[in-house]
Amino acid sequence: MEGVLQILKIPELIGNLLAFALLFWLLKKFLWGYILETIDKRKRSIELAYQEVENRQREAEKLKRQLEERLARIDEEAHERLEQAAREGRQLAEEIRAAAESQREKMLIRAQTDIAREREKARVELNNYAVDLAIDISEKLLRQKLDREEHRRLVQALTEGL
Repeated sequence: MEGVLQILKIPELIGNLLAFALLFWLLKKFLWGYILETIDKRKRSIELAYQEVENRQREAEKLKRQLEERLARIDEEAHERLEQAAREGRQLAEEIRAAAESQREKMLIRAQTDIAREREKARVELNNYAVDLAIDISEKLLRQKLDREEHRRLVQALTEGL
């Protein structure tokens, strides 16, 4: 049996186990608390950093949504303003067209009135001319004693001058 003990080196093994147990007890007694505390601090630090990252990510997403909503409102307002400007442009064009049509109508009425007045004036002048001509012819006829042939020749000569 001593051969087996020497092969297995039991006394050395027991010594190593006792040394390991003593080292384990010393580490646990003096260093284990510090190591666990350091690990806990690091864990808490990592958790806080992770929470901070998550908080910032949520805040960034919230800001992104707010900006997207604001951009959508701005786009909608711009679209509404463009539509309003187009409506105002169409209304202004219609007002200009109506004013031009009204002015055209007034000018047409004025032109028709002027034409009628000028026509009446020309008719009166023509009538006056005809009366004057008839008077002139009558005067000449009355001054001369004419036979029928001379009368015809005189009237013809006077009417050719018209």
